[in-house]
Amino acid sequence: MLQSRYLHAIRAASAALFACGFGNAHRTWLSLRDGSAMCTTRDEALLSEASWEDLVQSAVFRKAGPEDRLAAALPLHRTLFALTSHRALIQTTPPGALALTIGAADAVGLLANPPVPLVEPAPDTPADRFAERVARALRKGPLVLVRATAVLAAGQDLESAARLVCELEARARQWTTPRKATCG
Repeated sequence: MLQSRYLHAIRAASAALFACGFGNAHRTWLSLRDGSAMCTTRDEALLSEASWEDLVQSAVFRKAGPEDRLAAALPLHRTLFALTSHRALIQTTPPGALALTIGAADAVGLLANPPVPLVEPAPDTPADRFAERVARALRKGPLVLVRATAVLAAGQDLESAARLVCELEARARQWTTPRKATCG
């Protein structure tokens, strides 16, 4: 059953995120695809103690449904799974990486080689068009930054996506951490 595999995967990815400094306070959604079925975590789920009640199931190839009210990320993740070959998605709000997206546009490029694509949120853009822009970026690489909003990491499993998020945030913290001045 997808749920029991997903619970194991979500707990492992949660432990990896926690180990690199993400507490349960971060707004984070984890999603896993299995064929045409998918699960995502509910809004405000305590990821380290995820239970069956914290999972929202859906079909990948369907329009909005009543389950969309339980997980804000579900419509976006459903579309991303439909438009890419990824099997796992993490959407989170790492403070260091997001801080860089608020500053100079070129600072984001320093985070990785190749650079992590930066997608501009547009309030007047329909959700499906925004999801298509994010999907295009995810087809080029496993990480996408949405300016001042979120980081999306994709992969074949949640643990590899969690590692990507942790590596990105570690690089961002190195870039954003003030350094003591030294006099020579």
